Amino acid sequence: MFVVKKRGKMTTMMSKYIDRQLKTPAQSFFLFGPRGTGKTTWVNHQFPKAYRDYDDLFDEFYYWSPASSRNTEVDFLLKRENSFIAVEVKTSPRITAVHLKGLRAIAELKGIKRRIMIYPGEKKMQTEDHIDIWPFDFFCEILGGKELWEASK
Repeated sequence: MFVVKKRGKMTTMMSKYIDRQLKTPAQSFFLFGPRGTGKTTWVNHQFPKAYRDYDDLFDEFYYWSPASSRNTEVDFLLKRENSFIAVEVKTSPRITAVHLKGLRAIAELKGIKRRIMIYPGEKKMQTEDHIDIWPFDFFCEILGGKELWEASK
């Protein structure tokens, strides 16, 4: 599923799952590829237990991309009741303004409680417009706790 903001309304669209010729690795892995090629859909279908294990963390999750821009997106939009947390994941240890484009674009969406950039660095930071930039390890530590849903300060 992904969510697009269209004329101030949020519209949910189902993406059709296509079975890929990709075997599930036996160990940790990174999955890279161009936008819209089915990476998220493949992971959701290969690892459904991962979603069920964290079912109390959020009600639903989406991929977000506004209809007006092909180069703006957010990897995960977690929904709990009427609130959302936008999560963007980057593999670069250096975060630039370009990396934050999607999180900045989604800021005006109704119900956004927090915007988080996850990266492989070691320093926890926050931008002037309240985007949390967290190391991957820190994000994993608080994933199941209430801190994730507390408003960004």
